[in-house]
Amino acid sequence: MESDTRMKGVFPILATPFDAAERIDVDDLRREVEFVIEKGAHGVGIALASEVMKLSESERDLATRTVVDQAGGGFEMCTRWGDQSDGTLWRSYALREQRGYNR
Repeated sequence: MESDTRMKGVFPILATPFDAAERIDVDDLRREVEFVIEKGAHGVGIALASEVMKLSESERDLATRTVVDQAGGGFEMCTRWGDQSDGTLWRSYALREQRGYNR
C-alpha cells in the first residue's frame, strides 16, 4: 500500500523580510516561522508571494535553511521557485532535493 503524501491543513506562504540593505532579515524570518507555528499552521510555503524572483540562488537557500532550521523536524514545508530559464530552475530544484527539501 502506498503512503499518502498529499499535503493537508493550513500552509501559509511566508513573506520574505528584508533589512535596509535589501538582505534577508534572518531574525525576522525566524520570528515569522514561530508565529505561524504558534497559530497552528500545519506547514509553510515559500513561493512567488515570498518574492522568490528577487532572490539569488544563495538567498533562496538561506531562506529555505532558515525555515527548516527554525521549524524543526516534522513541520511540512513546500517551495516553489520561478526562474528565468528551465536549466536554472531544474538545477535549483536538484540542489534543494540534495539538501533534503523535497517538496
